[in-house]
Order: sequence, then structure tokens, then C-alpha cells
Amino acid sequence: MKARISVSAEQVDAGVGLVNETGQALARIVTRITEINHLVNDIAVSAENQSSGLQQVNIAVGQMDMVTQQNAAMVEQATAAVRSLAGRPTNSPGKWRASRSPITEDEPRRTSPAWTTTVVGAPPSDRTFLRRARDGRPADSCT
Repeated sequence: MKARISVSAEQVDAGVGLVNETGQALARIVTRITEINHLVNDIAVSAENQSSGLQQVNIAVGQMDMVTQQNAAMVEQATAAVRSLAGRPTNSPGKWRASRSPITEDEPRRTSPAWTTTVVGAPPSDRTFLRRARDGRPADSCT
């Protein structure tokens, strides 16, 4: 009987050892699962940031498309206006006059004087005025 008790005690000790090893393995598994959980959360945050960035790119592309369409419409309008003016007889076709234009109180102050180009001989409603700074860049235009 003593031998059986002794064998049982050894088996219980071996079982306790196995339980301890299992506990340590489970602790390692929990640690790894926690690490994986953090990585998955980081991936989710990155995906959300990427989605937000793609939305901003999509908005920018949409705005660029709108501006491109507006530019195309302005080109069509300008082409139609040129064709319309080309078909009208004028008193002195092909003559242009450039003069220094005073800055009025309605216009913003510029650092350089404005230049006005006027279509000579066209009715006032058809005259086109282009204002350019001294360096030749368009400052503004009005009809």
C-alpha cells in the first residue's frame, strides 16, 4: 500500500508539473494573442487613415475635373465670341491701341501700372479690355 501511495504521489507531482507547463504555455499564448490584437488594431487605424486620404484625393480629382470642365466651357465661349466678332464688320479692322490706364478707386492698387488694350472701332459692348502688369502676366480682365 505504501508503494501505491508513493506511486500516486509521484503521478500527482508529475501532473502538477504538467499543469504548470500548461499554465506557462497558456500565458505565452495570451501574450501572443495580445500582440496580434495590437497589430490588428494598428492595421485598422492605418486602413482608416488610408481611406481618409483616398477620400481627399477623390475630392481633389473631382475639383480638378470641375475646373477642367469650366476651363473647357470658357474656351468654347471665347471661341464663340471670337467667331462672332470675326463675322462683324468694324470701322478699322485689325487696329489696336495700347495705353496706360489710370487705376480707379474701384480697382485694387497694383505695384506696377496697368496696361489697357482696346479693340478700336468695335462698339462699346464688344470692346475687350485686357489688363497686364509690366512683366506681361495677366493681372485681370473685364468686358
